[in-house]
Amino acid sequence: MKPLNKKPNYKWFTLVELIVVISILAILGTIAFLSFWWFSSKARDWSRISDTMSLSKWIELYSVKSGYYPKPEWTLTEWTINSTVVAYKWEIQDQVSSLAKISKTPKDPLSNNYYIYWTTLDYKQYQIATTLE
Repeated sequence: MKPLNKKPNYKWFTLVELIVVISILAILGTIAFLSFWWFSSKARDWSRISDTMSLSKWIELYSVKSGYYPKPEWTLTEWTINSTVVAYKWEIQDQVSSLAKISKTPKDPLSNNYYIYWTTLDYKQYQIATTLE
């Protein structure tokens, strides 16, 4: 005969233990995801900085050889102040790359857009633009 007041010996996890473990795993997963996202954005920023530095070196080399900075045949945008054109803006695409003898045109690692290149009207000054995360 079995005693009536003896409890069965189950070896299961209680609901509270499961909720605690799942909560801890969710917190650790969130921390890992945010850390990965932060490192990924910093890596893309360093890639952008490296690309713009390389473009700058190639454009400077072109300027040393020709006496002015590369000027494509087409104008993307004219930058005006008081109705006077003061600069031209282009995307650094294959045409600018071929003028500066760049083998592969660098693009933004996230959006895959071309970098922006500005020159003054006399093609003696330039600026390369990108957006960091």
